[in-house]
Amino acid sequence: MRKVVLGFLCAMVFCIPFEEMAAVEGLETIIFDLGCVSLVLAVFTALRRRLKTPSPAFGILAFYVVLSFTSALWALQPDEAIRGSKTNLELLVFAWMVWEFASEEDRAFWLFRAYILGCCVSLAGMFSAYAAGAQWMMATESEYRFQGGGLNENFIATVLDLSIAMAIYLAGRTGARRSARLLYWAYVPAAVLGVFLSGSRAGIIALCAGLVMIAITLSLRRTKTAVALMLSVGSAAAFLPRIVPEGVFQRLAEGSRAETFQIRIQLWKAGFQYFADHPFFGCGTYNFKFSVSPRAGEVLVAHNTFISLLVEGGLVGFLTMTAFWFYLARMGSFLERDEKLFWLTLFAIWGICAMSLTWETNKTTWLLYSCLMARFASLRRPLRRQAAA
Repeated sequence: MRKVVLGFLCAMVFCIPFEEMAAVEGLETIIFDLGCVSLVLAVFTALRRRLKTPSPAFGILAFYVVLSFTSALWALQPDEAIRGSKTNLELLVFAWMVWEFASEEDRAFWLFRAYILGCCVSLAGMFSAYAAGAQWMMATESEYRFQGGGLNENFIATVLDLSIAMAIYLAGRTGARRSARLLYWAYVPAAVLGVFLSGSRAGIIALCAGLVMIAITLSLRRTKTAVALMLSVGSAAAFLPRIVPEGVFQRLAEGSRAETFQIRIQLWKAGFQYFADHPFFGCGTYNFKFSVSPRAGEVLVAHNTFISLLVEGGLVGFLTMTAFWFYLARMGSFLERDEKLFWLTLFAIWGICAMSLTWETNKTTWLLYSCLMARFASLRRPLRRQAAA
C-alpha cells in the first residue's frame, strides 16, 4: 500500500510543471484531486503501522501555517489571508506525505523523475507554440517569449532550471542504467533551449549559475560525467542562435534598465515602507498587493519571495522561515559530498529565481523542502541503527 501512495505522489509531482493545463471541467485541478485520494490512502496506510517521528522542521512549518491563519485577524483583506493559509496547510500536508512515504532508500528521487517527466510535457507545449508562431514572430518581431504547461514565462524557466539540475545529477548517479542516462542527457539541451525561449532574465541567469556550479563539481571528481555535460550543453549552445529569437538577447542586454525591473523596484520600495510601519506581524498572508497599492499605484504581487515573506509575515513570519531554511541547511550538511553539492545547486537556482518570483506558496518550492527532509530521514535511520549496534 505504501508503494501505491508513493505512486499517487509521483502522479501529483508529474502534474506540477503543467498544473495550469491539468484541469478537468467541474472539478479542481488534477493535482488537487490526486492529493485528496493520496491523503485518504496515506492516512489509512499510516494508521496501520507506527507513524514516523516527524522532523523538527515540521514543527517550524506548522508554526508558520498557524501564524498565517492567525494573520487573518489583522490582515488588510482577511478573506485573502484565509485563502493563502489554506494553501499553506495543503502544502504542509503534501510535505508530510512525502516525509512519510518517500523517506525510504532513494524514493525521493522517484519524485524528481516524475517532475522531469512532467517538464517534458511542458517542453512539448512550448516547442509546439514556437513551431506554430515562429514564422509570424520573425515577420513582426513584436513577440519572442514562449510559455509551457500553462505557466507564465518566468515560472516555466524556473521549473526547467531545477529539472536540468535534477536530470544531470540523476544521470551521474552510480547505478543509473545506461538507457536512463542517455534520456537524461538528451533532456538537458532541450530544457536549456526551453529556458532561453521563455525569455526570463532571472531564469537564464539561474541556469548559467547552476551549470557553472555543476561543472565545477563534476570536473573535480567525475571526468566522464563532466564531458557528457559539456557535450549536452554544447549541443544546446550550437542551436541557440538559430532557434532563440534575437529579442531574447536584446531583453537580456537591457539589464536593470528594463521597464519591468524598474516597476519591481518601485514595488519593493513600497513594500519596505509598509514593513517599516508594521515590522512585527506584517499585512497578512496573500496581502502584499493590498499593502503596497496606495504607494505603488498598482495592485501587484511582490515578484520577490523574500520581500513578500517580510511584508506579509513581518519579522515573526520571516524569521520563522529563516529558521526553517537554516534547519534545511543543517540537514543538507550531513549528506555525502556529491549530494550535498547537488542540493546546494538546487537551492541556489531557487534562490536566484525567487528574487523575481513570489514562490513561497508554490508547489515546486515545497517539493524541494519535503524531498530534502525525506532524503535526510532515509540516511539518518541507518546511522541510528549503526550507533545502536
